[in-house]
Amino acid sequence: MVHELDIVIVGAGASGMFCAIQIGQQNPNRRVLILESQPRPLQKVRISGGGRCNVTHHHDDPEWIASHYPRGRRFMRKVLYEFSPRDMRSWLSDHGVCTYAQEDGRVFPMSNESGTIVDCFLEQVRLLPNVTLRTQYRVSSIVPTSDGFVIDREYRCRQLVIATGGLKRADLLAPFDLVLSPRVPSLFAFDIRDGGLNALAGIGLEAVQIKLPKKKWTDPRGLLITHRGLSGPAVLIASALYSYELYACDYRFSITVRWHASLSPTSVAQWMDDTVARHPNKQLKSVSPEHIPAKLWRYLLRRAQLNPEMVWKSLNGKQRQAVVECLTACQLHVDGKTTNKDEFVTAGGVALNNIRHDTMEVKHIPGLYILGEALDIDGLTGGFNFQAAWSTAWVAAKGISAN
Repeated sequence: MVHELDIVIVGAGASGMFCAIQIGQQNPNRRVLILESQPRPLQKVRISGGGRCNVTHHHDDPEWIASHYPRGRRFMRKVLYEFSPRDMRSWLSDHGVCTYAQEDGRVFPMSNESGTIVDCFLEQVRLLPNVTLRTQYRVSSIVPTSDGFVIDREYRCRQLVIATGGLKRADLLAPFDLVLSPRVPSLFAFDIRDGGLNALAGIGLEAVQIKLPKKKWTDPRGLLITHRGLSGPAVLIASALYSYELYACDYRFSITVRWHASLSPTSVAQWMDDTVARHPNKQLKSVSPEHIPAKLWRYLLRRAQLNPEMVWKSLNGKQRQAVVECLTACQLHVDGKTTNKDEFVTAGGVALNNIRHDTMEVKHIPGLYILGEALDIDGLTGGFNFQAAWSTAWVAAKGISAN
């Protein structure tokens, strides 16, 4: 027996669930079914931000927000004018979720628990009698018909929404003539096999800049030293900006690190002159530059092949240059990447020239809508990827309701 429905949404992640809620609230007479292969919906929301869920960003200008998408910038600019971070924060507030913004603009639920967002969404679905969520159901086939779509010979619908996250189920789009950009990881940490550096795990720094070969310096961002290498916004953003290049070299490459944006060859040389004048007989390890933790400073001295116990007045010209380079242009070799289980973003997906920005509908297939990370859109760290999910879902719901 084939069950007749108005709308089927494949994927109960951020974009799929938010789209279902919007459709259900706007169209109480239309039957919506959400199909999810996992036992629990919203899995990436649950684990995002270390369990805190960076739900969106505090900045509201669509032009500025759109600039944080390495891929899909022009498309997202148009979508963000339809549904902005302010709109998402207002929606959450209207549905009982208070949020706050950190100094860097990232927005979190006041509870600092991703479960607050998950519970809000699940409660809204529960309150909508026309919306049904079915978990542990893996879609095997989608067949387009003259008036809709048939899913696994079990469900027939007039409108179909594909919201399968990172498009692990690209096979579902095989029946449709869609251009797909290659899928590669984005927003990942760098593995660096350096025992001295790895021993500094837990040290965080502000305003660090990174440079990849033949690329410009990144903007100053926070950095975290881990037991496997480097992470934090500075690294994650670099991985997003150059995801395809890093994939092409199998994640084995060299980076140059400026340990603080205020450090330049000139400023470091002046600092050394001042230090020699004020503390000529002190050991190198006992006087560290501003913004550089003492443990990291000792590590950098060893990398520069300098004895941390030598005194400042004994530095020769070659050794002074070594200090300059270790602070302003430290060379490190990356030998792989690290992601946190399912908490990752992928670049690539359905090419945006297939999609109407005002409805998320596939241009040449009426009734087929594609959302969120299934599209060739990915953002930098800071709530931008979730905002893409919310915005594309809202626009799709509006388009579906209009039809």
